[in-house]
Amino acid sequence: MMWITTIITMLIIFVSILLYYQKKSRHGPSTSQPNSSTHKHYQTNNKENFTFMTCPRCKKYSYVNKNNLIKICNHCGWNLTEPYINTTFKLLKPSNNADDPITNLKINEQLYIIDEIIEDSEKSFNGIAVYNRNGNIVGWLPEQIVEELRPKIALSKRILAKVKSIYSGSGEIEILVTNDLMKMWG
Repeated sequence: MMWITTIITMLIIFVSILLYYQKKSRHGPSTSQPNSSTHKHYQTNNKENFTFMTCPRCKKYSYVNKNNLIKICNHCGWNLTEPYINTTFKLLKPSNNADDPITNLKINEQLYIIDEIIEDSEKSFNGIAVYNRNGNIVGWLPEQIVEELRPKIALSKRILAKVKSIYSGSGEIEILVTNDLMKMWG
């Protein structure tokens, strides 16, 4: 009887050791003692996947992974794959009527910009119209600004605009167009 218990105990110990080494070989080397050649290969491979990009918002370099679709600035958190828009300019007014929606505008009022076709008596061309919250046209972006902004607007997730200042003497309106929420309400 003693021999049987000893054989069963030895058999249990042998199977336990065998299972332990099989489990260890399946999961690879332990993380507590990394293999130096594997670590060097990982570092070299890792460096090839990274590059420096200049942030258009904060103008600082960020070390980002080339393989990621979204590259975030390490300093300010800006999405480096999206262009940065932060510009102010005076609008071209559509009319000088007394019932014009321009007279009802207030500073810091939110505006909306939409890429549209401008119909003129002689020709038609593409322009960017500025609307107030009631859906009335407030004005148009100047042509030189349209050429600069149109490609950036197409690549941006959101475009925000607000009235920055109103010049009562000339009736001109200066607006801010941005895709940076902090600049819009800051």
